[in-house]
Amino acid sequence: MFSDEKFYTIDGQVIDRSVLVQRMIDYFNNKYPDTNITDFNEGSEIRNILEALAIPIYHLEANDQLILTAAFLATSYGQYLDLFGEELNTPREQANMAWGDVTFSIEEPVNYNITIPVGTVLVSEVTGVFYETNMTVEIPVGETSIDCPCHSQVPGAGTNADNNTVTLFREPNSFPGVNVTNDEDFTGGTDMESDYDYRSRLLAVKAQDHFGSREYYTRIGNAVKGVHDVTITSSTNGYTGKVLVNPYTKPATTEILGEVTSVYTNEDNLVYNHSFEVAEVEYKDAPLEIEVVVTDEVQDSIFTDLLSLFFNGGEAVINNTPMNYPGLRIGQEMTNYMIMTAIETLPFVVQVTKITTGGNIFHKLTPGADKVLKLGTVTITQEVSE
Repeated sequence: MFSDEKFYTIDGQVIDRSVLVQRMIDYFNNKYPDTNITDFNEGSEIRNILEALAIPIYHLEANDQLILTAAFLATSYGQYLDLFGEELNTPREQANMAWGDVTFSIEEPVNYNITIPVGTVLVSEVTGVFYETNMTVEIPVGETSIDCPCHSQVPGAGTNADNNTVTLFREPNSFPGVNVTNDEDFTGGTDMESDYDYRSRLLAVKAQDHFGSREYYTRIGNAVKGVHDVTITSSTNGYTGKVLVNPYTKPATTEILGEVTSVYTNEDNLVYNHSFEVAEVEYKDAPLEIEVVVTDEVQDSIFTDLLSLFFNGGEAVINNTPMNYPGLRIGQEMTNYMIMTAIETLPFVVQVTKITTGGNIFHKLTPGADKVLKLGTVTITQEVSE
């Protein structure tokens, strides 16, 4: 019922329809103290008119309060809070899926290959959460087991799983004689950052982002054209810090490194006695071997261009389709599923069936601190669907 609706102003005052009606009655009495209209009791004609007028006034005032609340970081919420995050270069932490490896096994070797296709759904015996295999794997003739990377079907902290709990197939009779388990925990599942936690973190960042702070120095480096991101590390050469530069185009050109050096040697940008050395970040190559089912065979360069955009970040038109990827930051991990999702955005791709690096199955690649993943040699195997 509308009569039960209420909101609180920034200064803590509660507003509902009864407050607005009484406010209008008080206004009327103050404006016309000698009027003959004295009956404002419920049911009177003038009271009914004021009750009706209170409804649109309530919504107008409620909307005004929402605007005021969204305008200040300390009280902002939802998408408006995300806009403050953009200004502070501090995005909200998104919900993430849990990742891990499972082992498919049989009791005794058999004289044929046992294939477990990509997308096979597994279930936690404890929570009932569903997990999907990231690639097609086979238990070869004469072998009894094979490992396979998996991810949860939905994001959230509740998708993390203890070891030896992902032990069921959603379709119990789909692979007779095959057992499955996870020898190690599934990790990485997180909930989206709440408004309360995100607001607190943004307020902390804003308080620290003063002239001469680490956040300030990082921000001026990120603002240089052609720079994807920078990080500030300790220096062993007597400088205040060392600026590691991750460019969009790799390797970094002398022009970009020169621009960054100029920013960090401009005395107007520095606190007195602060000094910085500038160097390109160290790269960790990520060679990829990808097997993919397509409707029609295409040039391998289309896949390479897409992966380069995915790793480096930016905008480009690939196969007549505009695409935009944020790119990988310094120290950022990359999962098997992230690559698979990017490739399957191509309209002619039916399914990615296998992704390995250096011939090894993986579910996550980690560059290490102060390094960034760089696309290595790409090998594409295309299979045209019938």
